[in-house]
Amino acid sequence: MPLSSQTRNKHCISLNEKYREARKELKQKIYERRLDPSSDLSAHMQNVFKLHKLSRNSSKIRIRNRCQITGRGRGVYRYFGICGMKIREMAMKGFLPGIRHASW
Repeated sequence: MPLSSQTRNKHCISLNEKYREARKELKQKIYERRLDPSSDLSAHMQNVFKLHKLSRNSSKIRIRNRCQITGRGRGVYRYFGICGMKIREMAMKGFLPGIRHASW
């Protein structure tokens, strides 16, 4: 069992990659039943139960964007992949070209 939030997130990423295709196929079958209600209900329910048996952590929604430097889960800019605090530090040191402090 993962101990920290960072290792848990890595575990969720690996489970998502492992079960991505299986989840996609089951969801597609479930969705097709909604389009054609006259199809077999028992097969539909079996697909629903199969989806429920998969690990919760294999779902994409469980994955959290984290800062690649610190592992912080809040205030992460997707473009950079790092949190706002590290962006500010790197901009102040001049590591991010084209970004400057507002009062300079």
